[in-house]
Parts: sequence; C-alpha cells; structure tokens
Amino acid sequence: AGAVISRGGGAIEVLQAAVELDGSRRSTFERLAGLHAAVEDWAELASVQRRLLPLLPAGEQVAAREALATLLSERLHDEGAAWAARVAALRQAPGLRRLRTALEAVAEGKEAELAAIYLELGAKAAPQVAHTLRARGAALLEVAGDLDGAEAAWAAVIAEAKDDAEAWS
Repeated sequence: AGAVISRGGGAIEVLQAAVELDGSRRSTFERLAGLHAAVEDWAELASVQRRLLPLLPAGEQVAAREALATLLSERLHDEGAAWAARVAALRQAPGLRRLRTALEAVAEGKEAELAAIYLELGAKAAPQVAHTLRARGAALLEVAGDLDGAEAAWAAVIAEAKDDAEAWS
C-alpha cells in the first residue's frame, strides 16, 4: 500500500470513484482523507473533510470543523475559509471556550463581525452561556470602535445581570 500511495496511484482514484457512486459512506471518506493526508494533498484533504461533515454525528462535527479550520489555516493559508469553519463550529457549540478563544485570536479587523455573531448567539443561547456571549460581544464592539453599539450591548448585559441577581435573591 505504501508504494501505491507514494506513486499517487490507484488507491485514491478507487476511493474517489467509490465516493462518487455512494457519497453516504463515512468510512470511504475517512480512508480517502487518510490517503490525501499521506501524500500531503491538503486541498483535496480539505475537500474530503468538507464532504464528510454532514455524515458525522452532531457530537463529532465541532471537532471536525476545528480540524478543518486548522488545515485551512496552517496548510492552505486560507484564513477566510478557516474563519468560516471556526464560526460554523461556534454556531454548533457556542458554550465552548476554546472556540471563542480560537476566533478571538484571529479576529483582528473582524471584531465587529465577531461581536455580531456573539450577540446573535447570545440571544438564542442557554442562560449560562448567553451572558458570556453578550458580554464578549459588547467588549468587541468597544474594540471595533462602535461605542454606541457597545453602550447598548453593555446596558443589556447589565440589565440581564440585575434581573438574574433579583431572581436569585
């Protein structure tokens, strides 16, 4: 098998044909992804990973999107696509701190966009996550220079915290 991989022959083409015939088999996509990784064909690996995502159980999709984002950023230097993959992961799991940290690490110049995402997700999230998302969104609006938006967002965060405090009293 190693000789086939090193020559770039047969195995990849066979698996690609199998995927075209039946694109619903996770195991075929995983084998194809492994071969593309072995020959360092990062663009094809990213393509396979994208096509694999809908076949994964919801619980595995976040980690798969994170892996895709890393591949897009580190191997293909496609920061726009990596950003989109990270945002998609965050939308699936807004409570995961590591997702927010990863986005904030690459958010320079996109603070307003990330703030809007946080505020949107905060409006729909469970209460224990909503407060964090709204506060981070408000802080990012400040960084982005949208002081009116930040003031309104902070007012909502404070009112929410006051309501929570009264509810717990």
